[in-house]
Amino acid sequence: MTTEMAEALIQLAYYAYGVIVAHFMISGVVAQMWAILREEAKREPQPIVSTSTPSQAALRTYPWQTAVVGISERTLYIASVQVGRPEFIALWLTLKTVARSRRWTQESSVPGRAIYNNFLAGNAMSILYSLVAAGGIEWSVGPRSLRNETLAIAVPTALLLGTGILWVVLHLVRRARRVPWSK
Repeated sequence: MTTEMAEALIQLAYYAYGVIVAHFMISGVVAQMWAILREEAKREPQPIVSTSTPSQAALRTYPWQTAVVGISERTLYIASVQVGRPEFIALWLTLKTVARSRRWTQESSVPGRAIYNNFLAGNAMSILYSLVAAGGIEWSVGPRSLRNETLAIAVPTALLLGTGILWVVLHLVRRARRVPWSK
């Protein structure tokens, strides 16, 4: 195997980490957050809601769309860092935020701010996984002055462990509140 081929496989592995592995880790944490939010919406007194605001039942109606957007944007985030254009991340987040900002200010069975916080958490984790994947590429096959095998292994592993711990904590919060697994 040539050096170029080995480097291409390493890059592919970090893209898989930053896109596919990240998808499963992030979706697990965000699913826990949405489940807690749904349960809290059931417990809170329901305000009077106009028909144009989202109801508790409408929360997270299309999770497959979130998955497609997340996978796409993490790929774009990694690529934007690799080509030296990380400002793309800010542009992308601006577009996403403007498109959904009205929903975050409306009161419904779930306060808009709670929905916004779930959005922020998912995006923060997407950016973090993307930056770690881009860093892993640099630490593995980047310029010699940036190569660091320890960081290339330790940082992605630490992020996986941290995400797993967050999932466990949220799971324990749900259990302590007796939040059922069903939607």
